[in-house]
Amino acid sequence: MYYSYNHFFELKKILLEKQRKEAHEGVRYITNINKNNMELVRLLIDVRIQIRHVKNLPLMSFGVSEKETAAIIEKMQGGKKLQSLLISNDPLYVTHFTSIFEELWKRGIDAPDRIMSVEEGSDTTNIEIIDNPRGALRLAAEIVGSAKEEVLRIYPSVNALRRQVRVGALDLFGKLMNRGGKVRMVIPSDDKELKSILDEVNEAGISPVLSSQLDIRSVDKSLQTHIGIIVVDRKESIIVESKDDTKDSYFEAAGLAAYSNSMQIALSYASIFESLWKQTEMYEQSQTYSKGIHQRGCS
Repeated sequence: MYYSYNHFFELKKILLEKQRKEAHEGVRYITNINKNNMELVRLLIDVRIQIRHVKNLPLMSFGVSEKETAAIIEKMQGGKKLQSLLISNDPLYVTHFTSIFEELWKRGIDAPDRIMSVEEGSDTTNIEIIDNPRGALRLAAEIVGSAKEEVLRIYPSVNALRRQVRVGALDLFGKLMNRGGKVRMVIPSDDKELKSILDEVNEAGISPVLSSQLDIRSVDKSLQTHIGIIVVDRKESIIVESKDDTKDSYFEAAGLAAYSNSMQIALSYASIFESLWKQTEMYEQSQTYSKGIHQRGCS
């Protein structure tokens, strides 16, 4: 971006003037915006160059117009950094690089929003979409394994918990509890299903001695969803889509997953969890009250 500014800025200004007269579509940049280049980004925005931030950029720098493309590829050879330049007006290359650019552009963050995040110190927030169930399971295992105090878990169904038992995912909860952490789970189920699943959890090797650190409660089955939620230490979260709850295999049942290290997002999911948790407490209290009334009526 600095090289383009130093050597081609006058040309870009001509294109931008044409854009102002609606004779050109303008200039768009995709780059990684950080504290080191924010001032240049501001300058380019002022002259109406559109810029978006993308965290993970391709290994090559490239530019593309409706007629040609130019790409620079860097590589190491003999301990030295070498650059290879590709320039082509072949329509296939133009179409290929245009497609890459447009896909990156869709994923990008507008420069003013990115600059605000950097200035506020929230630029370390990461949101990642995982479309591979195995990758989602690995990532979930990593963040649960890193938990220091607490894991909150909302299961979309009883079957979802059963699948987790089968793949050994609950071992990580046991390790957290051995370190003094706590685990709370909410599952849409009735009392019979809950008892059955608790038996499976105990068979999975989570010791009853640690029951004070493990609390599993059921909520009304009408609250069954297609999304499971994990919140770790109220700082990180991952949600996993239940694509087909009838499957016995986790890898066949799971769909897309989304990870975030945003504390605000984690706190929002924790709030949803606490709301469901309070519902279970109110239900238990109402059941106790109803039994008491029944017993007094019978006597």
